[in-house]
Amino acid sequence: MHETAIEHSEEAAVDISDSQDDRRKMYAEVKSILEYSPTLIEEVVMRFISEREEEMKFRDKRNALYEMKDSEQRDSAFQNFHFSWFLKLELDAPLVESICSYPHIISKVDRVAIIQAPSKKNKGAELFRKNYKLYSKDEKNTSILITLTPEQFCKPDRLLDYLKHELQHIEDLLNPCFGYKLNSSNPNVSSLIDSLFLQRYSILWDLTVDGRLSNKNLPTSLSKDTHFEKFQQTFQLPPGESSRLFDYFFDNPNPKHEKLEDFAADPFDWLQDRKNAKDASKGNCSLCTFSSTDLTSDTELISEEIIELIQKENPDWKLSDPICGQCIDIYESRYTVARSL
Repeated sequence: MHETAIEHSEEAAVDISDSQDDRRKMYAEVKSILEYSPTLIEEVVMRFISEREEEMKFRDKRNALYEMKDSEQRDSAFQNFHFSWFLKLELDAPLVESICSYPHIISKVDRVAIIQAPSKKNKGAELFRKNYKLYSKDEKNTSILITLTPEQFCKPDRLLDYLKHELQHIEDLLNPCFGYKLNSSNPNVSSLIDSLFLQRYSILWDLTVDGRLSNKNLPTSLSKDTHFEKFQQTFQLPPGESSRLFDYFFDNPNPKHEKLEDFAADPFDWLQDRKNAKDASKGNCSLCTFSSTDLTSDTELISEEIIELIQKENPDWKLSDPICGQCIDIYESRYTVARSL
């Protein structure tokens, strides 16, 4: 069946009073930029309607559509029918409400496409730009792709929480105050755009997102304690300093891309006592160049296969060069993946 995106042109029931004109306009504006995959809409409605009071009425009207002779008209009728029930059941409410929480998404995005995720691991939200005028005031020039599973729509409250987390990342990218840049101007980062740096930055950014949600008494993707454990494991700082710096990022209502980048590149530079910082660090890893408390140059601890993979990707690396535990873990993961292919 050939399918095209369904535009959200019909207004769904939203609990707003007549006195809230501005909010009514905002809801209408958000709905006007939403586009849905017909396949996802059908899957969602069929799952949601099961064993509900309206199911018999729904199935009777749906079965009647099979009597249409023209296949194209029949396909179009099915798409419109499923979409009308999608709106009637207010299954779009979490999407509309979550987007309405973020002013920069409303002001800068002209299209939000919602499609079905191929698997639970492939859920999320991505930002696509038509040009490099990310902060243009004259025109909207970006779109968002949201991939969801049909099951998520069956639990609207959880879906709303999930979307608020995902869309906070998008809001940051669009917010000039966050200051996101495609290419880093930090000299400590320019040579570090690799999996380890990106992993550090991602963990740091994610905890700032949940920190802001938590401070608004909203549900988070991970608990504060879980974020702290990941923070400690990733950055390996002295205990007191680890708590102080974690709280700085978790409780910050206005995090900056530059600060996240600087910290991810060299967290030891943020410690209050530089002497202790120097003592705490055993030096810099010869591969990622990050300061680390977990360095080793004992190649007996590393398998021959991992050493071969490291030398293949880093011809100048010597067996006597120190390497951090995180880099060892990364290369062990790469080797495991390569063997499984």
